[in-house]
Amino acid sequence: RGRFFITFKTLVMAYTDTTLMPWGMHKGKPLVNVPATYLLYLYNKGLDHVDLKNYIIANMAILEQEAKKEQGSRR
Repeated sequence: RGRFFITFKTLVMAYTDTTLMPWGMHKGKPLVNVPATYLLYLYNKGLDHVDLKNYIIANMAILEQEAKKEQGSRR
């Protein structure tokens, strides 16, 4: 996944691939190891956690590609 900083004025992405998932069924896993489908589910559900939301937005294209692969492997 992308390891880069995004800026909106002075906003810097606080979460990286190595940041641990703060809660939920994947709590304690590095974000890079959390299934893309789960992260996209949280985002589409209306996630309020700003740092996690910014991580998902910054990695959206890659997460969408990974989600397609994940869904394809379930068939």
